[in-house]
Amino acid sequence: MTKLTLILTLTLTLLIATVSNAALIAYEPFDYAPTNGLNDLNGGTGWDGGWYNANGDSHIIASPGMAFTNVNPLTTAGNFGMANTSCNWSRASRDFSSPLESSVGTTNWFSFLASIEADTNHYRQYLIGFQSEVSDDNVRFMTAGYYENGQWFLNQFAGADQLSGHPSISNETIFVVIEKANGAVRDTWTAWINPPVNQAPNYSASFGGTYTNSVVTGVHFWKGGPPATRYFEGRVDEFRIGESWEDVNVSVIPEPMVLGFIGLGLLALLRKNR
Repeated sequence: MTKLTLILTLTLTLLIATVSNAALIAYEPFDYAPTNGLNDLNGGTGWDGGWYNANGDSHIIASPGMAFTNVNPLTTAGNFGMANTSCNWSRASRDFSSPLESSVGTTNWFSFLASIEADTNHYRQYLIGFQSEVSDDNVRFMTAGYYENGQWFLNQFAGADQLSGHPSISNETIFVVIEKANGAVRDTWTAWINPPVNQAPNYSASFGGTYTNSVVTGVHFWKGGPPATRYFEGRVDEFRIGESWEDVNVSVIPEPMVLGFIGLGLLALLRKNR
């Protein structure tokens, strides 16, 4: 076997492995034209229908899409979702095509981009909620102004706040990665803010805790929290749900069709150089 043949064979093998090992369960890039409503928008993959429950123009699509880089650039597409200032205790919901795996020892992984624009005296605002089969809004990723020293945190309904130590700064785009390790009685939720893109997470740089176990069935995009008179705007982009960190923390997502063309090109080169 020539050196060129060996290189091309190994490259093709790696490309095939990239496709076969992918386990992205659901993806929402908010790749829609700007609009004054989120209801019924049905893009992405892995969902059971479109967005619903949004209150009128409480949730919209805005442009351009959000971006994030730490070591590597996060792969992004389209525009972003925004919960605007006209709503309070309003949410948009979307269900997965099937409930996520919850067997003991398995994991669910989530990632998204988030940003807020808010008064410094806002209280506690829900941004992302993880819906379960027994609780309408089981675990939430939240932000605060004067409450909890103005930082991002995880919370379960009637449970303890798990503080990130990362301040809630207006107009700062953050990249959030969350792991849910499924247990028999309680699940361990671990979160990272702004981890390096396309690198294994460092658990010493995480925050989180244990919450009553659950089966996650969908997500809520909130603009919720008192009072309505305070200014708050929440933005999210690039929802990814998978079985491992590699599924949700990616710098490049090769399309299967593109990989197919690459593979055909490599095979042609092999034949030419025989």
